[in-house]
Amino acid sequence: MNTHGKIYRLPQGLLAVLFLLVGCSPLATSAPVDPNVSLQTDTPTPKPLATTTSKPTEQSILELKHNLDTPTVTPIPTLSSENAKKLVLELIADNGGCEYPCWWGITPGETLWADAHNFLSSFAKSISYDGDYHEYVMVLPDWDDIRLHFADFRVEDQVVDVIHLGNPLSVSETLGQFGKPSQIWLSIGSDGPIIAQGFYLTLFYQGRGIMKNFVGYPIVNDALITICPNTISEYGGPIWLWSPKRARSFQDIAKPHLRGYLLETHFLLDEVTDIGVDYFYDTYVDPSNAAVCFDMPNPYWKPPKPDPS
Repeated sequence: MNTHGKIYRLPQGLLAVLFLLVGCSPLATSAPVDPNVSLQTDTPTPKPLATTTSKPTEQSILELKHNLDTPTVTPIPTLSSENAKKLVLELIADNGGCEYPCWWGITPGETLWADAHNFLSSFAKSISYDGDYHEYVMVLPDWDDIRLHFADFRVEDQVVDVIHLGNPLSVSETLGQFGKPSQIWLSIGSDGPIIAQGFYLTLFYQGRGIMKNFVGYPIVNDALITICPNTISEYGGPIWLWSPKRARSFQDIAKPHLRGYLLETHFLLDEVTDIGVDYFYDTYVDPSNAAVCFDMPNPYWKPPKPDPS
């Protein structure tokens, strides 16, 4: 099967039916933050918020948001709604002055969860522990003009290990910003009608500590499934961030969000299509090629039984 360069044009109706549950995970509301985690401050390695000798004020928090170099035991006061929104907009604009996998000044593998929790609590609507996913979930206030609503934090040995949050980057923007991925994973959901499940496309950057996921709407033609990047949801998809100093696999990072059949039905792109990472990057780094589609076998299609007559 050779699909290189083949253009498929989609009916307009399909382009409007996209998944809006990208990057979402169940939020816990009953389990409190573990006090043994949130109050631990004696680990010397990570980079938490800066200490101030005077009582912190809302203005001092806005000024110190980029400085995560000195441990602090001083609780940061809760910002007013106006200043909280101002701070979040600044963080979205400049990512806290750092580059991925650092997020809003929180560096996986370095920043103490106690200090990240202290900082996030100054503007978050809530922070709770999700026992099913073994993560801390930060929920932001309901601001209509801010699409980011939550972020999850996996904590190991009192240090932020993995950050998971929604991210609006498109496929071409992700390739342009982070370069050629080390692996590309593809999945078609198997639980229920295949059309209703969508396809899951994941760009895995092992050496950068970044993994970006997308959900789109496939075209099913019996034994073939057609994948077109221009059917991916406009809301983008989740991104996972971790320390590149620690070797991690796709399966390590994808858990616990892609559990069960979703994780088991993910395959490397070059195993289920006749295109590889190089072709994918060269083609889709150009946003004008989003309508270039490729095929994969339908793993759930069964040929009709022959008529016994």
